[in-house]
Amino acid sequence: MENPLGRSRGKRLASVFAVLVLSSAAAVSGGAAPASQPLLPGLRPGEILFRLNGSPVGKAEFQRFIEIAFPEETEPPAARLPALADSFINHRLLAAKARAEGLDRLPAVRSRIETRRNRLWTTVLWNDVVEPSLRIEENELAEMAPAMEDAVSLQQLTVETREQAEELRRRALAGEDFGEIVKAHSVGLSAHSGGLVGFVGRGSPLYGPELIEELFRMRSGEYSAVAKTGIGYAVIRVLEKKPASQMRREWLERNRDRLVGIRRRNAWEEWKEKLARSHEHVLHREVVDAYLKARERNASLEPHLEKVAMTVDGVPFTLRDLIDPSGMGVVHAEEPVHAILRKRVAEFALAREAEKLGLREKHPDILLTETLLGEYLLAREYVEFRSRDLAVTEKERREYYEANRKKFVAPRAFRLSLIETRSPARLKTIYGLLEKGTPFEEVADRWSDSREAKGGDLGYVEAGRIPPELAPATKLAAGEYARSPIRLGPADGREGVWIVPKLNAVREERQLPFEETDRSSVAKSVMAQKRERRIREILTGLRRENRIEFTREFMEYAARGGDSRRARGDDR
Repeated sequence: MENPLGRSRGKRLASVFAVLVLSSAAAVSGGAAPASQPLLPGLRPGEILFRLNGSPVGKAEFQRFIEIAFPEETEPPAARLPALADSFINHRLLAAKARAEGLDRLPAVRSRIETRRNRLWTTVLWNDVVEPSLRIEENELAEMAPAMEDAVSLQQLTVETREQAEELRRRALAGEDFGEIVKAHSVGLSAHSGGLVGFVGRGSPLYGPELIEELFRMRSGEYSAVAKTGIGYAVIRVLEKKPASQMRREWLERNRDRLVGIRRRNAWEEWKEKLARSHEHVLHREVVDAYLKARERNASLEPHLEKVAMTVDGVPFTLRDLIDPSGMGVVHAEEPVHAILRKRVAEFALAREAEKLGLREKHPDILLTETLLGEYLLAREYVEFRSRDLAVTEKERREYYEANRKKFVAPRAFRLSLIETRSPARLKTIYGLLEKGTPFEEVADRWSDSREAKGGDLGYVEAGRIPPELAPATKLAAGEYARSPIRLGPADGREGVWIVPKLNAVREERQLPFEETDRSSVAKSVMAQKRERRIREILTGLRRENRIEFTREFMEYAARGGDSRRARGDDR
């Protein structure tokens, strides 16, 4: 089922907001700059870059806006700066227009902005309040260690016949390197590492009770008698024995950092939970239940997402913003939904606590981010608000399809199955079974090191997505497997993998007829174009009504880029 959230705010406005960068009635001309040029290095930190209706915008404010709206462009070239400046101005003009029309007072809009701004204060509270007072004692960590039992470290050889196992055992007893014997002959999963199994306790499910007892009776360096296993016959060597006390001590040493991290997280969660309880929150259970029932029926979720699902100290929050504050279209099952609701209450409480403790004044950079983020989100809301009456007709869908036929092509694709192994002996067994006529899928299910796909079937893979190393598999006839394996990994073979591919079928490239296109996807593209036109018209009017002045220093800096090579991102 399509994800209704994923097709809503998070992605459907992406193309529209490209317009916020490119639409400008008062564009600033600029040249190119070196791609490695950091953000405004030639300007002083407090320098004024431009003014909007007389209000100055400095370097710090502009840079923080770029971090919010364009996180992938923290160091844009000089030639990109005029477009980014236009984006800043467009967002500010749209946000001001939204406030003038009262959009910021709507509960759903307040909910979206509040949810995202609350999240800014989490790190501040942890760094300034909780972490400095946190003390973790050694006995706390010791109590977190699990119960341990005596253990023995093993090395295992597995082959297909008892006779071969007996012969290789004799060679090991005669002094040959057991690890090299294992690498050359074992068909076990640990063959590539010399058969190292690691430590096992008496309750290990890897071996039967009788064999386990035998292994614990043996001395370090001794070899077991040949034992029958699920895939052949094994010879096991005892490497080392450790009592439970030593196992527990070493486990604590290995996991100390992880345990400290767990203890810190637990303390933080306890602190937040206690703080959250000091705020009144009311859950509208009927809204959440209706949403969960709609999920169970695979029904549309949109009717439920804009409803107020919770109020915290009287502030309303819609279900969409509670379960998807990033706006990226995340849908959760029942248990995570309620966990996320608790998290939102905690974030609300943290933001209020930061204000109560005077941390807002101590962190002007967070306050600046809060202001700019609010404007950025309000501008997005205004675009959505002014586009709500737009609709897409069947004629417009077809016209878009005809104008963009090249986009609607199903590329050539290959349906592949793979068997993977790191063991040369295991590879030999695999080919032996295939040559005897054992079905490829059966061999993959039993002998492939990777069991992620049933029968090793990867399904159809587009030609352009097949790794170069697997390209020979595309030359096979349908139904044929490669008679020679493909080697992936280092030339020395220590950590490499052998791949036995099979080509199941080939799907040729073809033009998709209009009737087979994704109607929803086409409609989204058409809607994006209509939104762009609508927002261009609005911005043209707003920029005509407002006074925009770029400083001489900013324009000179942007123009200096023209003396060098073409800038990264100049063609956006």
